[in-house]
Amino acid sequence: MVASNVLLSIRLNNQVSQTILVPTLCTRLEVSADKVSEEYLRLRASEVVSLLFSLNAENSEGIGQLLLKQVDNPAKKEFRKQLQVLSNDIKERGYYYHFTDLQGYTINAAKLSVKIKGYLETYFNDKKINRLYKEYEVTFVNNGGVVLLNSFREVSDA
Repeated sequence: MVASNVLLSIRLNNQVSQTILVPTLCTRLEVSADKVSEEYLRLRASEVVSLLFSLNAENSEGIGQLLLKQVDNPAKKEFRKQLQVLSNDIKERGYYYHFTDLQGYTINAAKLSVKIKGYLETYFNDKKINRLYKEYEVTFVNNGGVVLLNSFREVSDA
């Protein structure tokens, strides 16, 4: 009996416990064939901007492919050109960018567009060399409940 208690206590002490924390959403994300919630659009636009400005010489191919998978077919050619220009700039000049200190969003759910305001920082050799206030507009299309990227552009009157 003592031996079985000792073995049981050794077994219990050697067990690994794992706690899985499930993320909670405090807002409603809604996507249907005829409606997309503002919060969903805000999150998708943030994702696109974050991916675009996380490009560097090592990851530009992978992130570029990931972004192109999110683009609506009619817009792919133009978006591919934008990605190529940005990737070439990063590879040839050794720069990389970071969009930070978000100042706000302007969301138009009816037009499936989001304007994001913040600061674009430019880095060279891991040193920040520039910081400019920028505003970008990200537009989407809703193809029967599948929300795809339609365009990305800098708003010139920011």
